[in-house]
Amino acid sequence: MQLSDYEISQRLQKITVRGRQRIWELMGIDGSAIRNVAQDVNQQLIVLADDVQNQLKNSDSAQLVARQQAQSLKYLKQLSELEAQGIIPTGSIDDFVAPSLCQCGIAMFAEAVGHNNPLPETTGNAQGSVTWEPPEDSCFGHPIVDAQGNGNLSAAELDSICTFTFTPSSTSLYCIRPVVQLNGHYLAWTWGGCEQEEPGRASVQVRLAVTVEQPGANLVRTQEQTVVNESASFPIGDSTLQSGFAYDSALQGGTGINAVLISGEEVTVRITCTSVARVLNLGRAWVDMQTSPEFYFRVPYVRWGIRTCS
Repeated sequence: MQLSDYEISQRLQKITVRGRQRIWELMGIDGSAIRNVAQDVNQQLIVLADDVQNQLKNSDSAQLVARQQAQSLKYLKQLSELEAQGIIPTGSIDDFVAPSLCQCGIAMFAEAVGHNNPLPETTGNAQGSVTWEPPEDSCFGHPIVDAQGNGNLSAAELDSICTFTFTPSSTSLYCIRPVVQLNGHYLAWTWGGCEQEEPGRASVQVRLAVTVEQPGANLVRTQEQTVVNESASFPIGDSTLQSGFAYDSALQGGTGINAVLISGEEVTVRITCTSVARVLNLGRAWVDMQTSPEFYFRVPYVRWGIRTCS
């Protein structure tokens, strides 16, 4: 039977630990005392990580980002009102946000039809969850992924999905522009372990994917964006990384898709936020868009229209 990489790693680790234990015995060193110290230090570091997460509940930076993104959304709504009143040309909102030689014609808004999150893929001592708020013509979620390393591999990957639909009335080139906003905090800490030869590693990722599907046109188009991609290592490298993070597609772009759509058939737009946290050996890693009341994964709306280029 062929061994997997994980099984090989586990057997190598057991052999190494048994060998070190025998060396300690020959040197007259009390291995149990060393393990007790290591467990005490490990527990202190876990408590410190918990204290960091508790502070996020009243994070000033999270509140600042939330206010900034609220202003961004307010600006987009004001532009939509000016467009409706004929004060600015129809379809020119994208030029105010991100100048282009092309314009989206008659601006329309897709219908928010729901949200879901498949069961997270987890290994070891890791978990993930999402809480949702009522959509009210939008999609508003609070995902969190937490991996607590206990000497082996702990990892979790969680997808949070917002779904919108619309039906074009004519066959043409269209632009689809979801507004996506993220506000959260990540942490990647590792303190290795005194008994493991393999170094400690911790990593976090936040990825966005916008997928447009229309079965009749045999169309599946995806636009991907990486928001967070950080890793820590011990004993070599930075072993403690943490920071707030934010993303606003209205300011940063990266979520728009152009596609030829056929008339009369429903188009589905899915916006997926993928949160990943991994710890190999001892440590802690999380992607947190839940602890603070100002944390979120939010898709206020998806705008679409015929695309014309000069």
